[in-house]
Amino acid sequence: MRNATLIVADTHELFAQGLRHLLEARPGLSVIDVVKDGFAALESCRQHVPNLLIIDSTIGGLDALEVCRQLSRYSSPTRAILSMPHIQNELAAGALKCGAWGVVLKNSNVEHMYAAIEGVLAGQKQFGPELAPPRGRYIRDGARNEPQTPYSRLTARERTVFKLLAEGHSVKQVAGRLALKPKTVDVHKTNLMRKLDVHDRSELIHFAFREGLISPAAGPNA
Repeated sequence: MRNATLIVADTHELFAQGLRHLLEARPGLSVIDVVKDGFAALESCRQHVPNLLIIDSTIGGLDALEVCRQLSRYSSPTRAILSMPHIQNELAAGALKCGAWGVVLKNSNVEHMYAAIEGVLAGQKQFGPELAPPRGRYIRDGARNEPQTPYSRLTARERTVFKLLAEGHSVKQVAGRLALKPKTVDVHKTNLMRKLDVHDRSELIHFAFREGLISPAAGPNA
């Protein structure tokens, strides 16, 4: 294993600390930060510029895919690996499209995690065979044939607003986190709810849980 620095970003502290212990047990790997919020993950990457970011697909705050998109947009040398609680082909395809370098399942064995890290460090995309056929066949084609879903039609800003609202933040709180006017957030809220065909906060939260976009630990006080 080559020498590399990592940041672990996960909503669940016990999992994050356990992963940190396993990673640092591997010669050449050094975990330089552990965070549990997407905003903190992006800021830590900008501050420390690690080789790798391992980020929870259901992380609170800024959406994990938006974190990957931001790293890619600004040509960050940090390569992101998304960790998922279970197989989600469309989310994996979205991760690839947003610039992620790989996906690993949280119930994978540690050797699989090490292999994914080694592959990404060597410049190889790491999307396992379980995330390809039959529904995920488009992943191997760089997500060019990614199926359209209601969530995929949201803009990047709408996804971020959606995630924060689903976690229980008010419109005013979302505006504060994103440095927007409450009226602007209201417009995004109206548009995203129309696109998702949801009509109130409870339906929005149910949609987020069903799609694996937030975890039970998510929330403004989590």
